[in-house]
Amino acid sequence: MLAKSWKVFFGVLSTSVQIRHGENHTSCDEDVDRIWAKAMPLTQTRIMSQLSRRLPSSVQHIELVLGVDPRSNNPTDMHILLCDDSCTFMDISLYFHVDEHGEKYAYIGSAQVDPSLRGQGLGRRMVANLVNLFSSMEVDGLEVFADGEDGSHSWGRCGFDFNEDADSLSSFYEMIAERWAFLKSVIRLPANTIDQVETLLEQPYSRCIQDIAALNFNLAASPLDDYVSPKQILLRYVELLCKQQAKQEGYDDGDIKYDPLYMRETLSTLLSAQHHKLGTTLLRGLKWSGRIDFSDKRQLERVLNYCDRRETACVKHRPAMTLDQGVGVLALSS
Repeated sequence: MLAKSWKVFFGVLSTSVQIRHGENHTSCDEDVDRIWAKAMPLTQTRIMSQLSRRLPSSVQHIELVLGVDPRSNNPTDMHILLCDDSCTFMDISLYFHVDEHGEKYAYIGSAQVDPSLRGQGLGRRMVANLVNLFSSMEVDGLEVFADGEDGSHSWGRCGFDFNEDADSLSSFYEMIAERWAFLKSVIRLPANTIDQVETLLEQPYSRCIQDIAALNFNLAASPLDDYVSPKQILLRYVELLCKQQAKQEGYDDGDIKYDPLYMRETLSTLLSAQHHKLGTTLLRGLKWSGRIDFSDKRQLERVLNYCDRRETACVKHRPAMTLDQGVGVLALSS
């Protein structure tokens, strides 16, 4: 049940907008337009134009569902699907909330990228699109809770600052320091890399996460003489990750039980080439709350410099969409 559909024959791209007004879905074009005009400061056209910017040509359809409070007509959540006829490439759920200072934030509840498009920059391009979109609306920032095996590193690379209290920040960096101490003891690392990491860890601060995530030294380098293979090193490292994970969940050292399946899967993932990077390994599996503050111009510049950069690989991009409302068709602009 789609409220609106506009099509353009450039990779057969189409867009659809749907309103969830309380418990009810609205499909009548007039109702969608009326509710949208009350709830959102930007038109459907402007939002779709922002969301479609520089997407891979494999994305053929964008579906957007907007949740609206029927009493206040305020938006409550937004759900975005990027897909083709047979596959959903990315699924994003966002929720709007107001903090204790009266500032409005969009919270990324979930963001899943299909494995077939990972490594092509789809996730960070969508972060750039969301930042550009929400910073032009009545929203003060974008928030996320980084978890999962790769979430900590991925959100850190995108430029989210640590958004928790000082004690949580201190505990977070203690775990990174513990991981670093182990890696430094078993891997031959160049002096400049050691100096770089230890400078970052000397004075932990909220913006340091992006700098740690950007550490690109390849840990496939030769181990010290006490260890025979990278696999032995990573097995020890997985044990350390399990111990830290258990502590995060409130278990004492004596209660820690290593899950063989988790250890085997984590070891296999860490042995893959793309996960040998130092920043990825230091942040793997850590949980933290992050925020992009739209009033902070330096942070916005830093986020967009990373998320909106062009890849050196040959990945076909789709230009942004604009709607010629006079004739009701989509046009392409560079």
